[in-house]
Amino acid sequence: MINLTKDGKTQLDKEYGRRNITDLHIIVKGWKCRQCCPVCRCCQGQIQLETKPGAAGDEVYTVEGYNFSVDPALMAKAVNLNIDAPAGFFDIRPSKPIF
Repeated sequence: MINLTKDGKTQLDKEYGRRNITDLHIIVKGWKCRQCCPVCRCCQGQIQLETKPGAAGDEVYTVEGYNFSVDPALMAKAVNLNIDAPAGFFDIRPSKPIF
């Protein structure tokens, strides 16, 4: 499941809506988290949006007029992805650790 906050929706509209981009791909980039906390928040900044098409077999979630393609293995680990944009910067957080 993907949850989109009001700030997240506003930022999506600014970044992508003006260019008529509604299909986005959610990917993991960067390093493996070294923390052993029960609900990892160090994943922030590693989960990102791309305008490239998703891979075959991705799950597609439609939220507020946007289609998000996500690797099923990522969603199985994350359970929920929360998209927010405090201060105008995207913050995509999993509800469970992804590493």
